[in-house]
Amino acid sequence: MEIVYFNTIKDFIKIKEKCPFCKINLTPILTDYNGGKYLPRVNSKLTNDNFIFNFEYYSRTFNVQTKVIVNIIDNSVYFKEANSYDVVDLFESIVPYIQLSCENKLCKMKYYCASSIFHFILDNDNKITISPICFMAESCSNNNLCVYSYPADNISHIFTKKCSTPIQTQYLDFELYGKEKLLSRVKTLIVFS
Repeated sequence: MEIVYFNTIKDFIKIKEKCPFCKINLTPILTDYNGGKYLPRVNSKLTNDNFIFNFEYYSRTFNVQTKVIVNIIDNSVYFKEANSYDVVDLFESIVPYIQLSCENKLCKMKYYCASSIFHFILDNDNKITISPICFMAESCSNNNLCVYSYPADNISHIFTKKCSTPIQTQYLDFELYGKEKLLSRVKTLIVFS
């Protein structure tokens, strides 16, 4: 599958508007891969056309306490109290990305899809923007199994609680399969692997 880049976060959010399993609207969330013990965590839901959140970091040599606004229409990033290269580097180091998540508690498939990670562009006027992003992966989990699908690589990985090594298979398109057919296909692959 060809990689398609989206110039704006707003365009990316439109690629999957509903959960392929329960058909409930997906929730756009700006989150991160690396936040945690030593780095700030981000988990911001979309408000109007912006992700707005506090970003704090403290160390012996560098402290940051700022409000961050990420606009989905023009991909601009604004640090309210601090707009420096160090803050941009710190924000980029938590590996932020967009996640479109199914928050329907009745769905039970725990579906989400993820964009590529953010890379920042700093222009001559010190305006910070996010470079174009693409659709990287989608995931669902149900009981003892979890499926990660990577459309650009045309592969899927299936994880089970009983097996630490994932089963790799051809790309499983969640939209095409639907819940019952996907679970049946995954269970067959587990049995015969």
